Amino acid sequence: MRCLMVDDKRVFSEMVINRIAKEVPSLKDRIELISTEKVFRDRLQSNDLNFDLVILDVMVHWAEQYEDVVLPDPSLVKGGFFRAGIRCFVELRKRERFAKVPIVIHSAKDRDTVRDELNQALEENGLPREDVRIFEKTGDVKPLLEAIGGYLAIASESPG
Repeated sequence: MRCLMVDDKRVFSEMVINRIAKEVPSLKDRIELISTEKVFRDRLQSNDLNFDLVILDVMVHWAEQYEDVVLPDPSLVKGGFFRAGIRCFVELRKRERFAKVPIVIHSAKDRDTVRDELNQALEENGLPREDVRIFEKTGDVKPLLEAIGGYLAIASESPG
């Protein structure tokens, strides 16, 4: 199993990745971190992503602050930084290849707000609502680890 993590808080992300690797050994060295929405979109567009599980933050910068990038068309980044992860979620679901890949949201925003924003974005794009696991970022990553372990158990029971 391979895991993709989209989160721009590198120190926090690396702490989570290290904990996942320690507590879910089958994912050690199998977690890729993408830290900007632009890199995520570029990789998705180039079909250069291969994963079975996604851990997604909601608030992700478009690009690294030190990069000299052209800002995207405003319609592409509706809602700005505060909805970047929601846009990434929708982009994944628009592609058949990732339509059923489990996505776990791990965000500093509260669950109800994230759920409402996600459902609105899915509806705006003609996609069905989903019962997504949403975890608030705190010092305790145990609930996130338990969710990942659950997805691993389901994946190991699946044929093929």
